[in-house]
Amino acid sequence: MSSTWLITGANRGIGKGIVSQLLARPNTTVIAGLRDIADTTAKDLGKLPAASGSSLIVVKIDAVSDTDAKDAVNSLRSQYGIQQVDVVIANSGILDQWGPVSEVTPEDLRKHFEINTIAPIKLFQATKSLLEKSENPRFNIVSTNIASIGIMENIPLPTIAYGLTKSAANYATSKIHFENPRISAVALHPGWVQTRMGQHAADLAGVAEIPVTVEQSAAGLIQQIDKTTKETLSGKFVGYDGSFTPW
Repeated sequence: MSSTWLITGANRGIGKGIVSQLLARPNTTVIAGLRDIADTTAKDLGKLPAASGSSLIVVKIDAVSDTDAKDAVNSLRSQYGIQQVDVVIANSGILDQWGPVSEVTPEDLRKHFEINTIAPIKLFQATKSLLEKSENPRFNIVSTNIASIGIMENIPLPTIAYGLTKSAANYATSKIHFENPRISAVALHPGWVQTRMGQHAADLAGVAEIPVTVEQSAAGLIQQIDKTTKETLSGKFVGYDGSFTPW
């Protein structure tokens, strides 16, 4: 059976890992949303091997743009004949502040809210009509266990802007689940992954070794999405390894 997936932040890290593994599946259309489609990382995506019947479509979706996601959907319909999408993964994110609540600036908060919270909501609004055409529509936000209020004491990292805005994205995920009877919505914890963002956090935290590879995280996230239905994982906060994280 063929399927169509859309992933933002797809040119590096977890996003690229997901794209690579999906293209290796037969009969899979992978739509990669990128901030800059002229960047060399976008061209690198085109070199990824694809299985029989699988293909890659690259569209411009800048997280800070209010129109890119809608324009991308219009382009998918008019230029590529895409009338439905089975899975959307809001993967774009930013971790660009390190310090306690007493030191975070309004500018830091606004920047993180724009990319970590508002962008996934804009993406859902733009893709909702395509998702509704699928037999098993799934909308996913790549979150983090740092956003969990329930286990905050176990993750004593000074990441107020990142954690707060990802926690708000989790709330949006739960709302999407409750407001849309047919669309599954899941917040996904990818693990502490060997990406540029993961390494940046590790350097700041003084952590020598990051535990999860991009390949492990991507494979785990895809596995959780594959088994998601409205009755199983929708409305939950799920780790790449299948574990559940408290909100």
